[in-house]
Amino acid sequence: MAEQKKRLSSISELKAEFRGVLKQLTNRYSYGEVWADFAEIVAIVVHQSAFMNPFIEQAFEQGIVSEDHVEKLRAITIPRDERWQRLEDRYMTYVPKYGAEGLNLITQLYSITSQAVEGHRCDFLGPLYMELDLSGSEQRSKRGEFFTPPALSHLMAAMQMFDISEVLERQGYVTLQEPTCGAGGMPIAFAEELEKAGHDPREVLFVEAMDINRTFWNMCYIQLSMLDIPARLWCGDTLLLEFQEMRETPQLMLSRYHWEKNPGFHML
Repeated sequence: MAEQKKRLSSISELKAEFRGVLKQLTNRYSYGEVWADFAEIVAIVVHQSAFMNPFIEQAFEQGIVSEDHVEKLRAITIPRDERWQRLEDRYMTYVPKYGAEGLNLITQLYSITSQAVEGHRCDFLGPLYMELDLSGSEQRSKRGEFFTPPALSHLMAAMQMFDISEVLERQGYVTLQEPTCGAGGMPIAFAEELEKAGHDPREVLFVEAMDINRTFWNMCYIQLSMLDIPARLWCGDTLLLEFQEMRETPQLMLSRYHWEKNPGFHML
């Protein structure tokens, strides 16, 4: 029961726990730098979760896990490829910076975020980023970084629900484009309202989103992935149509992978 209560801690309790862990990482680096690194590291880890874990393969070779166990994992994950290796190499650049102790703290931040996003089905990182004022109010204003308040996001999302059942009946899915996604507050609110209307966003929603700020892009990727929403996210300038990087959520990658192996597999 204690473990169950821990998973269902309130948002305010989870925010306080997150701040406490984050503070332990700021002895050598600023809050802003640590937050950006946390978002980059966790986004990479989340992306890699769709791929076969190399440690499982090593454990199989060493006789620690059975062939049957490995085959089951191979059946539901994507073989490692150039994408996996490129991000794995990027992840490894953070190892000497934070060491085992620092990466353990970042793992704790990952766990807290997961509890909040998956347990409360909400935008956890966006409001927390604003409350911590990590980029400074003045600098944020100059860059035009204004996160839409959750209440307004829900109002705007709810306004789109009036004919949603007709749209889904006609084409089987609905798409959402977000040109300045921030931490993902708007897509998350839309997914929540879609669920309230009786539809599973994991099965009928496809999101295409973009943000010029890499940290926000990572935050959005983390949260949409934790909610199992099929999405393609671009890091780039919407106005100039200049793109630096694109990532798909594990839900989208795995659904495509299984559909290609079995055309009868249904997602959107």
